Amino acid sequence: MNISAKQLAEILGVIAIVASLVLVASELRQSNRIAIATAEAELRASQREVNSLRAENPELAEILVKARDPSSQLNPIEEEIVQGYAAAQFAVLSQANASQVNGLLSDYSIEVYSHAILTMLDTYPLFAKYWAEIASDSEFRRGMTPIWDSLLDALTDRGYEF
Repeated sequence: MNISAKQLAEILGVIAIVASLVLVASELRQSNRIAIATAEAELRASQREVNSLRAENPELAEILVKARDPSSQLNPIEEEIVQGYAAAQFAVLSQANASQVNGLLSDYSIEVYSHAILTMLDTYPLFAKYWAEIASDSEFRRGMTPIWDSLLDALTDRGYEF
């Protein structure tokens, strides 16, 4: 079989195009993995920052002990502190929600954050009131993401309606 220089050039051109497409696809996958890792690292950093508030603020730690008992009564200052802490936790969930909407959370991370909502409400039952207030005022609605649905379901199970 005799291949002309033109045919050889066309074959080499096709091979080069295919190789370029494979390289671009590989770079896109790598870029996506980096974006997911970065988003998850930022979420963990945000959660660590919120969690460190308990260690750095003995007053908050004392109030959180009270928040474990659903029959506890908080004074107005304690309520303001718990509301601020609940808002900080909610901000992390909102960040997780945004990452999920943009495809930047792994399925495992989605499960972790959905479970964290239940754990937080089981550990601190008084948070339900504050999270319900924040959720009612937010733009999020049921059916948007599993993380958000986990929060609304957990609050609904505790008697709040949305």
